Amino acid sequence: MLQPNVGDSEPNANVDLSESKKREREWSQSPPSSAPKKKIVNMAPPEGNLKEGNLLEKIELILDKKITELKTDLKSDLERLSGQIGNMEKENRVLKQELQTIKSELNVYKDKVEGLDRWQRQKNLVLKGIKRTDDVSTIKRLLQDLAGEKTVTVVRCHTLGTKSVGPHPILVEIDNGDIVPDILKNAAKLKDTGYSITRDMSQEARVRCNRFLRLRFELRKQCPEKKFAGQYDKLVHEKTVWQWRGDELMAGTENGLQALLKVTGKDFSNTVQEILRYKPPGEKG
Repeated sequence: MLQPNVGDSEPNANVDLSESKKREREWSQSPPSSAPKKKIVNMAPPEGNLKEGNLLEKIELILDKKITELKTDLKSDLERLSGQIGNMEKENRVLKQELQTIKSELNVYKDKVEGLDRWQRQKNLVLKGIKRTDDVSTIKRLLQDLAGEKTVTVVRCHTLGTKSVGPHPILVEIDNGDIVPDILKNAAKLKDTGYSITRDMSQEARVRCNRFLRLRFELRKQCPEKKFAGQYDKLVHEKTVWQWRGDELMAGTENGLQALLKVTGKDFSNTVQEILRYKPPGEKG
């Protein structure tokens, strides 16, 4: 058998190694190939655009959902508020009716109290201009002249007010209240005598009476063909009766100015306002 020649194999190995290294150096030093490279086209959509589009869609969906929820909540709140407002309006109407009922009842009681006060004063008269030196006989003679044929009997009389000097108003009570209207009807005879006579009234009734005297003066001046008469603290034309409720002019349950407009065809609202603003001399306003 032939054995391999060891000495012959070692030089061949060295040659192969050196040639391999030489080829590597030549490859690394050789210029890059000028052959055109193929472009690789990525057909997939850009990842960034895809994420941005999805995000906008999600935001729109969330906004739409929130808007829908808000609309639903707002509608529910409006319906609830509408119901509450409706209930409040009903309660307000009921309260107004109750208030009107209370005012009507209060006016009834007030009329009764004033009627009682008027009944207690029905035989009384107030005389002004009576001197301290005058006695009861002077007062009786004065009243008898005004009463005409009817006999006047003075029950009692006393001064009013707290003045220390000057004539005091005199409150006179007579025995027959039916004579009082006759005496007052002839009170104009006392003009220029220094005396005057009026009905005995409460302060409130006197204010109402004075207001109607001023209103009647204007009515007679502007509507002389209409017959308006004063009855105590009221104003009367045919079947219509006007009265003051505080500072409000009423004709029964009707507005008094509207009733005057129907009767006269004229608006007396400015006249009434002037009357309400008027303050007698010496009165604090």
